[in-house]
Formats: sequence, structure tokens, C-alpha cells
Amino acid sequence: MRSTADLYDWELQHLHHRIDQDVGFYRGLARALEGPVLELACGTGRVAAALVDAGMDVVGLDIDSAMLRSARARGVDRVVQADMRSFAFSFSGAISRPFSLITVPYNSLQLLLDDESIVACLRCAARHLAGHGLIAFEVTDFGVAGDVEPEVLAEADGVRLIGSLSVQGDVLHYRRRFEEVGGTTEHGAAAGAVRAVHQDTVSLRRNGASMAERWVAAAGLTMVSADWSGLGLRVTARTTITP
Repeated sequence: MRSTADLYDWELQHLHHRIDQDVGFYRGLARALEGPVLELACGTGRVAAALVDAGMDVVGLDIDSAMLRSARARGVDRVVQADMRSFAFSFSGAISRPFSLITVPYNSLQLLLDDESIVACLRCAARHLAGHGLIAFEVTDFGVAGDVEPEVLAEADGVRLIGSLSVQGDVLHYRRRFEEVGGTTEHGAAAGAVRAVHQDTVSLRRNGASMAERWVAAAGLTMVSADWSGLGLRVTARTTITP
């Protein structure tokens, strides 16, 4: 079976169709702020690598070592394995100054399932910002009112994804079953006997615009912008905390 990092990239491409739609947003901020960038929960480096390719000084942080190996393979040379709620840089050596931009792209903030953890992450980020710096993140309002039974969500390149959803309070549980099959049809759909299976559950904090505003305020930050793009809300905020 493909690695979890490879399956993550496969799902982004074939289910969410997320390739580089958000890269321009973060690249534009980084260019305007003209300083080092820290990406929290950088995953396989989809966004971070694009910023590196644009000549920017980027550090990727993730708690998953397999994801960081994939980010390195994409060209993100400076990566750090740490919890985005409690990381710390001394700003010496290779990472010598605070960040002009700290990003949490594409729903990664929602992997933190309670308000306390989300606020801790934003507060920790604020402590690592330069005086003129910004925090930028994207969260999604999935619009799910109740449970969703298992169904085929995507098929491509010999892989089939079956998913279901369950809702418990403010948390959405997304259960995934990836099936690697023997071949594909002429249209690219998975076909043939199942050769390998990977199953897991991704839990995400549900979100609305008012929640994002509450998290920013509780972290002692000032909202600079909040713009909807489809179901996604892209937020920038500035610190009001003395580093």
C-alpha cells in the first residue's frame, strides 16, 4: 500500500482537487512582508515547496516525521518536527530571526479539536512573529448537519477511496478506507481485485466565521482580514502580544 503521505497527496488531488489554488494567497503575503516564513502543519510540503521555489526563506513544521520526509523530498530543506501548539525557536543558528509570516494552510488548524488547543497554537505562533508580521490560516465550514453513510468518494490511479462522516458536537469524524486495486479502467477509475487496504479516521473541528473570530480574539490577536473562498475562510491576523 502507498504510504500515508502519498495517500494524503492523492486525496488532495483526486478528491479535494487542491493543487495550488491557495498558493498565490500565501505567496502574495510572503512577498509583501519580505521576511522568513514558517508553515505550521506543513504536511508533505505542497504549499511550503511552492514558496521555496519562489525564492522565499521557509521553515516547515509538522508533528509527523513521514510528512516531513515528503516535504524534504519536495525541496523544503528546513523542517522541524514539533507540536504546533507548543513549539519554540531560540532564533539562533539557522533560524536566526522571528518570522514575518506564519501560515496554517487548508484546514490544518481544525485538526486541533478544542478551543484551548487552537488558541494555544495561535498564541505560540504570535510569540514567534516579527513586529510587522502576520498569521494566515484557512478553515472550512463543511456544512455537514448529520452523519453520512460510507460511499465511494474518488477513484484514480488504481486507488479507490470510500468515506463516511459522523458528527459529535463540534467535531467531525471522517472515516477513510483506501483500497489499492489491480488496475484501472480506460477512464482512470480503480478496477479489479483489492490488493491492499489502509483505513483511518481524521477528526476535524467544525468551523464557522464566528468561531474563527473567537479564536483570534482569545489568542490576543487582531483580525486583519477574513475572506470566504467557496467553503473556506482565509484569515490574516496581527499580534497584539509583546513577544
